[in-house]
Amino acid sequence: MNNIMLDIRVLGKSPDSPIFAIECVFFEPSTGKIGPGYYRAVDIRTVGGIYPDAVLQLMKGDSAQRAEVINATCSAIDAVAGACRFITSTASKHEKLFCWSAGDSLSVAALAHAVSRYDLEPFLPPFEVRNLSTLIHIAGVTGYVPHPRRSTATYMLTDAVYRAEQVGEIWQRLTSPHLESL
Repeated sequence: MNNIMLDIRVLGKSPDSPIFAIECVFFEPSTGKIGPGYYRAVDIRTVGGIYPDAVLQLMKGDSAQRAEVINATCSAIDAVAGACRFITSTASKHEKLFCWSAGDSLSVAALAHAVSRYDLEPFLPPFEVRNLSTLIHIAGVTGYVPHPRRSTATYMLTDAVYRAEQVGEIWQRLTSPHLESL
């Protein structure tokens, strides 16, 4: 299982924006199996450069998400270091790691920026970036429509798991008819 879905929540729109949550989950597209996950909400008092518009948008969101952010006690560096340890300890050392994101590449760029900022490069294995939105676009030609979310919450691994499920559904839809020819 060397595919990971990454979702980094930032208080802004650029890779150097402060991180307020990190979530990722390992999964296997060919079977749809969801593996171990990692989630940390970051205490926004430990980050600098908070953008007021981003905070206001966050506060307009789900009450459970607001509570999660308000009650967070993890520092940004601890959350990023923990994600690096989780990815390194879970990923197979013998297979290439594929890091998926929703499509705007902000999650991957934010992780890369934070890893560099905290000098954690040696603790994160190399990976190849994959894009869910491109895969959904290609699958749409075959009539694929994503299944409804099983949870309305947008925190605590629900986004990463939902997106990993989508990759699995599409992967199987696009490869199953061709397995006999391989």
